[in-house]
Amino acid sequence: MTSDYGTMLLNATEERNRDAADVSFVLSFGCKISLDGDQWCCLFGDNLQTGHGTFSKSPMGAVEKMRAFLYTGKQND
Repeated sequence: MTSDYGTMLLNATEERNRDAADVSFVLSFGCKISLDGDQWCCLFGDNLQTGHGTFSKSPMGAVEKMRAFLYTGKQND
């Protein structure tokens, strides 16, 4: 039987692995992650005028939005 702490560690490991896979996925498309003012931006393309950007208060939030955009082609706010 796995303890509550053991379960928590397994869940945290799975979440980190998913986060790492999401980052690897968007970076494989050439996306760039940067801080823009008080928001994190994940940019696909050379700039916002010709590319697509997603924004969030956290880097992972911007990455998750970009992953959703790359899969669907739709902005998901």
